[in-house]
This record gives sequence, C-alpha cells and structure tokens, in this order.
Amino acid sequence: MTETSRDLIIGEMLGQMKSIIAAQDAAAASRKATYEKLEAMDKKLDATDAKVCSIDERLEKVEKTAADIDKWRERSIGAWMLIVGVSAIAGGALVTFGKKLWAVLIGP
Repeated sequence: MTETSRDLIIGEMLGQMKSIIAAQDAAAASRKATYEKLEAMDKKLDATDAKVCSIDERLEKVEKTAADIDKWRERSIGAWMLIVGVSAIAGGALVTFGKKLWAVLIGP
C-alpha cells in the first residue's frame, strides 16, 4: 500500500465517520424533540385528568340535586292529581246535592 492510498482510505473513513456522527446528532436532536413533545403531552394529560376529576365531583353533586328535584316534581304531580280528583268529586257532589238542596229550598 502506498502512502497516497492510505491517505485516501483514511480520508474516506473520516468522511464516513463525519456522516455517521452527523446522523447520530440529527437522531439525538430528533429524539430530544420527541421527548419534549411527549413531556408536554404528559403535562396536558395530567391537567386534563385533573379537570375530568373536578367535573366528575361536580357532576355527582348535580346528579343528587337533580334526583331531589325529580322526586319533588313527581310529588307535585301527584299532589295536583289529588287536588284535581278531590275537586272533581266535590264539584260533582255539589251539583248533585245542590240541585236537591235547591229543590228543597225553592220547591219543585
């Protein structure tokens, strides 16, 4: 092997090593960017989890209140039905006995 061929081989090897090092640097930068994005996503995910937990707690309170409101609404509907039924019976009785009472007081 001559001196020039050794220099050529060494030059080629240095060029290949530089390209390998450049590729490794680029890969490292890419991994760093990926890890930074993953870390940002983890932070957002943690914040979202905290919000979801807060919303769940508030929703539980609202569901209890809504159930109470539904219960009272059903009770009020029942009360109105009772009032309507009693009023109908009272009205019918008033008409029936009112005619008889009127006939007794005024005469036939």
